[in-house]
Amino acid sequence: MRTVRISGNDSGNTLVDRHHRRSFHMDMGRALQGCRRTALKAVTTAVAVVMLAETIPAAEPPYREYRPASRKRQYFEISIDDSYLKVTAPSDGNVSEVTVPVSAVAIQDDRVTVGDMLVFDSTALRWGDRTFPYDRIWDSYIHIEDARTTITFYIRPGADRARLMRRGNLIAPMSDIAVDEGRFVRGLVFSVSGDITVAGEVNTDVISLFGSVEVLPTAVIRGDIATLTGKVRISRRATVYGESITRGGKSVSHRFGRIGKNLSTSVSFRYNRVDGAAPRVGLRFADADSLLPFFRVDLGRGVDDDRRRGRAAVQRRRIDEGLEG
Repeated sequence: MRTVRISGNDSGNTLVDRHHRRSFHMDMGRALQGCRRTALKAVTTAVAVVMLAETIPAAEPPYREYRPASRKRQYFEISIDDSYLKVTAPSDGNVSEVTVPVSAVAIQDDRVTVGDMLVFDSTALRWGDRTFPYDRIWDSYIHIEDARTTITFYIRPGADRARLMRRGNLIAPMSDIAVDEGRFVRGLVFSVSGDITVAGEVNTDVISLFGSVEVLPTAVIRGDIATLTGKVRISRRATVYGESITRGGKSVSHRFGRIGKNLSTSVSFRYNRVDGAAPRVGLRFADADSLLPFFRVDLGRGVDDDRRRGRAAVQRRRIDEGLEG
């Protein structure tokens, strides 16, 4: 057996090393505690600064009224009530206006004169030395307020003839217009004095200023219908999503016919060995000409257990559905 002895000098060196290591660890501990205290102070100071900043009201930016961007500009506007007809149009930063009694409107075969200053002819509205060609019309807006029917026409500055053609407006100022069944008009249908008959599909408004409009059962119109001095006749089986506006006011009664046309009912009878017999009545709405969701509701009652039963389903159409081909 071998014995290892430690001399006096070696023992002293070992004690010194242990003392140095203990001192080193104590110094490291003090340094870490100092770092923690410094970090805690920094965090506390930052939180205090943030809370103080939140209590001081910041300077608010100046208020700016929101105005939606629009690429179209008002062209001319015509309105009528029981007594007067008014035409307005922008002119060099101002608005020119002519108001005449309704009796001063003279409808002829090739023109419509409004008082002594305005003439609607086969190509344009002529107002003194100013001319407003119909083929520049881009869009329209129809509304009624305080028993006054107003039709506003817009142009799109910078639109060339090709873009106007792609807009797809159908304009025949002094002639009758017929949109036959199966035909699709991408833009608006407009006439000054001609009558308009719609049996096909029109994507926006149908306007005859001094003529009448007839909407047949196969028609689909996604905009409004308007006339200033004529009449509007709409079949109960026609599909019109907008309003019918005339000199006497507006009508939305045709909407109820459209909704009723797309509602259907059903009666069913079900039986299984667990629940027994259960007669049901169903209601279904499906409008193939719009993006409205389809829905179906079934209600019934069990004969054996005398419990009510029901089922409901909603299906939303995709925007691109039916656009292929």
